[in-house]
Amino acid sequence: MANLLIGSSNLARFYKPEKFNKFGTYQMMKCTTMDSFTAMLGEIEESNGKVIISVFENIISDAAAPAKGEDDRKELIKEAIDKVLSLIESTSTKLPVSKFCIIMPLLRPALEWYKDSLTAFESDIKTGFAKMKSFNVTRVNCVCHSLQQFEKDGVHLTDAAGLIFVEEILRSAQEVFESVNLEDSNAGNQEGKTKTEVENLVAVLKRRFEGDNMMFARIREEIDSTANRSREDRVVVTGITCKDPLPRDNRLRIEKLKTLAAEVFEAIKPGFKGKILYASQGRGDITMPMLEVKLDKVEFAEEIRKAFAAKRKSGNLSGILERIFISNSINVGTRVRIEILKAIAKKITNDQEFAYVVSFISRPIMHIKLKSDKNDRPAKSFTFIDAIKQYGDKLRQGDLLGAYAKAGNAFKGQLEQNFVVLKEDESEKAQTNFHQARIRGRGGARGGSYRGKGGDPNKAPMGTRGVKRPGETGETSATKK
Repeated sequence: MANLLIGSSNLARFYKPEKFNKFGTYQMMKCTTMDSFTAMLGEIEESNGKVIISVFENIISDAAAPAKGEDDRKELIKEAIDKVLSLIESTSTKLPVSKFCIIMPLLRPALEWYKDSLTAFESDIKTGFAKMKSFNVTRVNCVCHSLQQFEKDGVHLTDAAGLIFVEEILRSAQEVFESVNLEDSNAGNQEGKTKTEVENLVAVLKRRFEGDNMMFARIREEIDSTANRSREDRVVVTGITCKDPLPRDNRLRIEKLKTLAAEVFEAIKPGFKGKILYASQGRGDITMPMLEVKLDKVEFAEEIRKAFAAKRKSGNLSGILERIFISNSINVGTRVRIEILKAIAKKITNDQEFAYVVSFISRPIMHIKLKSDKNDRPAKSFTFIDAIKQYGDKLRQGDLLGAYAKAGNAFKGQLEQNFVVLKEDESEKAQTNFHQARIRGRGGARGGSYRGKGGDPNKAPMGTRGVKRPGETGETSATKK
């Protein structure tokens, strides 16, 4: 018997053996009714095979369909659950060498009564499972409710949630199938075996936590990228200065910010046709480190970012534009992921290939390209989670100081759930090390910094606006004393 994956369309749609090959290969058997489930279990033959069963939500919804009232529905659902467990028990008893893993039910938003009744029929499943006499069946929880995102029909999972659901099922089942049979290992009552049991259980729990964090991080990356896409009509401008204090009146203040932003855009791209709808100041009254500008079209925002990038690459920025930097508008979580991807790229670049991060998009990507390849297309590409899975074990705390600093305290208590490789117990020390390194790297007049040793002297030091820079002629406010 091949390894079997028995489940409804939410499994059949998203399970592809090549995508989940690290969990072994399963034969997918789509099952949506009690009749098909009964037939499938009856066809299973004895072997050292593994069977994963995820059918409860379909069986429950079908059983409740003819109900005439709430009490009738509860009774019909209980009868269906008992029948499913009875079939699994009889099949597993008949096939003692095989291993079975049953998955608790998914949500079903399409049915109004379902969520309110979920606790009750989950209790029925647990009670029925506890009464089973076969020892080769294990029950595992379904993916947590917050990760169960559904299409409009309230039945089928979204693409992102579907992949997470399948991965969680396979990972949980693998942990169960590989764990020690405690009943057999206790038979000898030996201290060495007991120690091994504890070690194995700790290892299972550790893998479970790591897997949960990976799932949380995947769904949060998806949420953040969706939020970023909704802000693609905006640009963030840093380095703008204003000699005169901004008006205190909010309306006049916004108009002044829009005027300043328009001057910058015109300087970068003469004849720029984009219309500024809104501008908001990050902080400060005179010097403005950050200005977010909303344009009337996404195309105009992309146009000004590309124009700035082209001028910056060609070295055509001069005067006040040397101090300006323009980027897309993304949230803090995405900025942290970019820092982590850059750390990975730096770590894996070698003599044969180099890695780089495309960060000015809603969902940052890391590319790997062969140095000998003259083709512009990268050989491999990785999203954040894919990069973590492949190369996360190569990172050390020292590689992640920038990421810890970007995260700050915004994700306190949830660092691992958002970013996997950032650890809560290392955060404070890492941020301290980061700021100490910046202090050691400071140089230039008035306590400015070139962002570390070997910085570009043609770029304005942080905190030294107005200070004369190498190669400049003419006086500045700092030299007129």
